[in-house]
Amino acid sequence: MQKMITIDDFAKVELKTGKVLEAQRVEKSNKLIVLKVDTGEERQIVAGIGKAYTPEELIGKSIVVVT
Repeated sequence: MQKMITIDDFAKVELKTGKVLEAQRVEKSNKLIVLKVDTGEERQIVAGIGKAYTPEELIGKSIVVVT
């Protein structure tokens, strides 16, 4: 069984929605995609979602970002 975080730790987590502006695969990786996301400020995120999504289908999508 996985260890659960405490409510105090959960209260420290911030969830934001963001829109994917750009997406591209990381060279020599089947899993990693670099995302440029607008959450009110532009952020770069690397996600291991390359086996489930293509970069093209992510552009324009809304996602949840954990900070």
